Amino acid sequence: MPKHEPIDVDVLCRGAQSAVLSGLARGDDAIDILAALASTDAPYRFVPDVALLELAVTALDLACPVGEPLQYEGLRDRHLPEVTFRGRVEHCNSQ
Repeated sequence: MPKHEPIDVDVLCRGAQSAVLSGLARGDDAIDILAALASTDAPYRFVPDVALLELAVTALDLACPVGEPLQYEGLRDRHLPEVTFRGRVEHCNSQ
């Protein structure tokens, strides 16, 4: 069985988070951001989904201070005004 060279998971995690934040700052579309994330994938050792979950937790912590519940009312309309949800399933899933 071939030996894997050692990898630093923290470096890959920071790289994945940096790729996402940089892409969002540049206004890249999702396909370009996913392509940038592909460089941080190390099969069977690291996948960028963990880094994205940590990034999402940090974003929620910043958006909603401790002890204050996130205000869901109007959230979709404020942040996704260009998206039209059609049908009961899409509407429920967006909630």
